[in-house]
Amino acid sequence: MTSVEKAARVVDVLDEKYVVLNVGADQGVKLGDTFVVYSRDREIKDINGESLGFLEVAKGYGSVTSVQQVICILKADYATGFHAESSDTSYLAKALMPPDILGSRKEEFLRVTRGDFARKT
Repeated sequence: MTSVEKAARVVDVLDEKYVVLNVGADQGVKLGDTFVVYSRDREIKDINGESLGFLEVAKGYGSVTSVQQVICILKADYATGFHAESSDTSYLAKALMPPDILGSRKEEFLRVTRGDFARKT
């Protein structure tokens, strides 16, 4: 795992299409790099009670449009399936399904907030 994958967090939300991450050239980020922005949901435990980690809910995917030494700007390429119309699909299932399955290709991040996580794709 690289330092970008460990440390990437949203430090500012410019609008629904642009966010600032706390990683930049010093961490190996380059123009055009792609990231998924996500939040952590509840902790998932195995049957024996052992933690399997936290459920990750994707809020969108984006490409780096500007890089500075320790920050970069990420522009949304597309959001995940939160805008799906199917009433029989749960909120969580919508969040976890790839956007092409649900047909949502809106170029924005969905409900992204300062402190959300980001990982190179």
